[in-house]
Amino acid sequence: MTDPTPGSGSAGAAGRGRLPANIRIGAVLAVAAAAAVIVWLIVKDDGGGSKCGTAARAAAPRDLRAFAESESIPVYWAGPRPGFTYELTETAKCNVYIRYLPSGVEIGDRRPDYTTIGTYPYKNAYSTLQALGTRTGTRVRRVAGGGIVVVSSQSPKSVYLGFPGQDYQVEVYDPSARRALRLATSGRVRPVP
Repeated sequence: MTDPTPGSGSAGAAGRGRLPANIRIGAVLAVAAAAAVIVWLIVKDDGGGSKCGTAARAAAPRDLRAFAESESIPVYWAGPRPGFTYELTETAKCNVYIRYLPSGVEIGDRRPDYTTIGTYPYKNAYSTLQALGTRTGTRVRRVAGGGIVVVSSQSPKSVYLGFPGQDYQVEVYDPSARRALRLATSGRVRPVP
């Protein structure tokens, strides 16, 4: 028996490289099914997952304390500020934000005009911030407790703190880059007592 020559067989030269229609349809269906499974895994709510996720709400210092006590990592803030409302938000990914809203500003205001302290669960946060601090355009400062503050020239209004051995990082955001850095290095950004 000899090997078939190119162009021989039922498909002919014009069909070379093409799959029969039923195989193409099957491949398309398999790809679509795989994509559907991936989307389902990403968006599914299995009921046993994270307990995180609360809408923005006003919180007095005692409410912040009660909330912080229920968390697995410390929740940071910049201390009390008379005349301000503390807005507490927790995302589905367990990121916690405390915003300082001046009198007259509604809870949930979408403008990025207010000092905000974010606490984020983050494995190896300290070493990640150390690595970030070696990039061009970043500055690193040491703070009490062995921590570091990292600020990037690309987003100077957001300053990040990390501490050795902790699986969380803290973001200090302020509409003024100068105030954000000053607050992050002041020692006032601490866990809610």
